[in-house]
Amino acid sequence: MDFAIGAIIGFLAATILAIVWLLGRRRGAVYTVSEVRTYLEQFLNGEGNPYDWDDFLSIPIKDPYLDSIKNRANRIHGDHPPTEPGHWCSTEGENILKGFIEELKRHEEHSVVPKINQGEQGGGAKGD
Repeated sequence: MDFAIGAIIGFLAATILAIVWLLGRRRGAVYTVSEVRTYLEQFLNGEGNPYDWDDFLSIPIKDPYLDSIKNRANRIHGDHPPTEPGHWCSTEGENILKGFIEELKRHEEHSVVPKINQGEQGGGAKGD
């Protein structure tokens, strides 16, 4: 009897965890521009865990702009297939990924809010 109750509780707990996990995936991962850029850079440099690139391409990203970068990166393998064994895409495909990195850098630069030096604004600095 105790085993049956434990099995039911275990089953219910596993079911609840699975539902929470699925709902979380549907909403998408929350990545910053910097994190997406890092995934691309690490992939091109042959760094990171062997599953990082697959995980990056497989999981939706909540931010539509970053998700579009990921989706465009995912199409490169089919649009620019590898010309050398052991590569994921052609040199042209790698250059497109490098272009995405540059695009993300520009996006980062334009979305950063400059910090205001309060001392120059006449308030907040010590000794005013």
